Amino acid sequence: MIKPIVIIPTYNHHKQLSSIIEKIQFYKLDIVIVDDCSNVETKAALVKIRENTDVHLMTLKSNGGKGAAVKAGIRYAHSKGYSHCIQIDADGQHNPQDLPKILDLVNQYPQRLILGKPVFNLNSAPKARIWGRKVTNFWIAVETMSLDIKDGLCGYRCYPVSATMRIIDKVKTGNRMDFDPEILVRLRWQGIKVKSFDTCVTYDNHEPSHFNIFFDNVRISFLFMKLFWIGLAGFIWKKAGKKKRAHTWSEKKERGNSFFINLTFLIYRLFKKRLTQLVLQPVLLYFFITDKNGRNGSINYLNRVYKKSSSKLSFRPGLLESFIHYNSFASSVLDKIGIRIPEKNNEFKIEYYGYELVNSLIENKRGALFIGAHFGNFDVIRLLAKEASMQLKVLMYRKHAQMINDLFSSINNEKNDEILEIESINAATAGMLVDYIDNGGSLGILGDRVSPGSENKVIRFPFLGKEAKFPQGPWIIAGILKCPVIFFYAVSTGLQKYEIHFEKLFESVQISSRDRDADIKKYMEEYVKRLEKACCFFPYEWYNFYNFWQE
Repeated sequence: MIKPIVIIPTYNHHKQLSSIIEKIQFYKLDIVIVDDCSNVETKAALVKIRENTDVHLMTLKSNGGKGAAVKAGIRYAHSKGYSHCIQIDADGQHNPQDLPKILDLVNQYPQRLILGKPVFNLNSAPKARIWGRKVTNFWIAVETMSLDIKDGLCGYRCYPVSATMRIIDKVKTGNRMDFDPEILVRLRWQGIKVKSFDTCVTYDNHEPSHFNIFFDNVRISFLFMKLFWIGLAGFIWKKAGKKKRAHTWSEKKERGNSFFINLTFLIYRLFKKRLTQLVLQPVLLYFFITDKNGRNGSINYLNRVYKKSSSKLSFRPGLLESFIHYNSFASSVLDKIGIRIPEKNNEFKIEYYGYELVNSLIENKRGALFIGAHFGNFDVIRLLAKEASMQLKVLMYRKHAQMINDLFSSINNEKNDEILEIESINAATAGMLVDYIDNGGSLGILGDRVSPGSENKVIRFPFLGKEAKFPQGPWIIAGILKCPVIFFYAVSTGLQKYEIHFEKLFESVQISSRDRDADIKKYMEEYVKRLEKACCFFPYEWYNFYNFWQE
């Protein structure tokens, strides 16, 4: 049963209270005023309000701060069987006419935290408060890995009492202005979801503010430092408790896992890329230190490149070069995100090599198979397709495609329509792909990793000095489609600058059933040779962070 009560914490604020209470009572809501040991004048006004209304008045023995007053009100509500606490400030900043919005949301989402999203009058709202909110919201987003909390300092909110009591009974939370953002973060950590509502906030009512610009900002800054390290420690603890990671890519998630993708997205939305890279260095360093398998895989690969006569690496790679390799990957993840954000993707500068191949396909309305690798940023092909008005989809193993969609769904809030998901190659799949190519569509596919369930459908081929497994699947598809096959890769040459290289491999691929392995090996040889050459020219663009040459 939903039974809400309004909590009004106050410290030396009483001029607006009678008006606020009258407006609240219009909605037939119970009210408790928590007096945080106010001065004599305010106490007298509060006693008068209690005598003339059915408002419950609580008086604290000493001034504990806004957080202490709110917690006292929540404890009172819990003891009296209320299900929800609606918090309203006593200085008149909050509009009681928004209460129907809150009550509607409580009825629809009784388990959620209902949070006000301030709409400021820019002529009266202090600029320092507005910018302070931006900083607060950034840290809350980082600590919760979510953009659900639109404003962490707005005091107009509704708490689910039981969930909030579980926190304030077990955790020592802040007693002053730091309580408002802290309880939001801790509720979110407990899995409590958030619904927000727009509310106009007034700053011109001449009531004094108890927000101390220096001390409260320092207090909140220390709070966020504490929450960040608590959150990071919890994340590390969870990872430490998991089973040992698998060593093959198909048994583990991409290095760009959801934690890193979401953190990067949250920061990138607020800052430019270069600053985002700087902010992410501690997180990247953590991944680098804790990922022994990935680090060893990186150094193994870089050493193989170093031994090639055409390598651009001039000295034997070690930990420093491996960390540069990780940074290259982080930059690639940033750009994958930037490509998906409309206001960011026009910042990319692209230089094309071999574009005449693509132009010819478009002019002749022909489809083609673009074969790439986990080398460079395959997602840049999105920009190419958009700019050239190409009909292009990325062919991907279904389970892996679902993971990619899940990782990036929070960015564009829609299904990734550029991905064509397949479970396996059968007659129906083959027919669908042939029709797509015959109608002028093009497909992109990665040819360097063996997909789950296809471990026996591989061909071993020399790559960077040692045999490695390469999947047959892309070449079987090429044989079915009988269309031009183009080697494709996009490498970073600077901040949001890319070179896209197109190299024609074959006009058509013909694979016989009798000599299938020999035919595939013949075509694969050219692909591997081009890939090896690209690795030697752009060594830090290879993003297979595992032992690619394992048995």
